[in-house]
Amino acid sequence: MPSPKHRYAGFFQSPRKDWTELSVVEELIISLKREGFESLLDPEVCSPDPPDVICFDSSGGRVAVEVVEAVSQEAVAQNARGHKVFKWWEDPEFAAYVSGLVLAKDKKAFHDGPFARKIVCVHTDEPVVMPDELRVAIAALPPLQLNQIDAAYVLFSYDPHTQSYPVLRFPVAT
Repeated sequence: MPSPKHRYAGFFQSPRKDWTELSVVEELIISLKREGFESLLDPEVCSPDPPDVICFDSSGGRVAVEVVEAVSQEAVAQNARGHKVFKWWEDPEFAAYVSGLVLAKDKKAFHDGPFARKIVCVHTDEPVVMPDELRVAIAALPPLQLNQIDAAYVLFSYDPHTQSYPVLRFPVAT
C-alpha cells in the first residue's frame, strides 16, 4: 500500500531529491546500454547542481546528466487533495511538453565542468503515456535546437512485460 506521501505518477519518488535523481540515472544507464544508445559508468550526485549527476563515458570523459520529471502538476495537486484523477495526455501534447522541459534544461549554467557531454533525462510514470506511441509522436517533431545539451532521453517507469525501463532518444540537431 502506498504511503501517505506517495504521490501521483511517483514511481521514482524517494525521500530525497538527490536519491531520486541518482536512482533515475542508474536505471537510465542500464536502459541506454540495453538499447545500444551509449555506455555510461559510475554515476555520482553532484552538488551544487546542475548537473544533478556526473558519470563517465566509455572513454573516461565526464558526462553531466540533468534529471527532470515529466508529470502533470495539476494531477499531482488534485491527487494530493484526495481526488483520484489522472491526466489524459495526447501523445503530441506530451512530446511537446517534454521538448519544453529539455529546452529549459539547455538554458541552465552547469557547475563543476568541463564535461565531454551533457545529457538530459526526462523520467515519467504518467499512466497513459506509452513508449511505442510516444516514439511516433517524437519522430514527428523537428530535432531540438540546443546550445549545450548533446542528448535527451525519456525514461519510463518499470514495464513488467519487458522487465525493463523503456527509454527513448529525443531527436537533437547536430
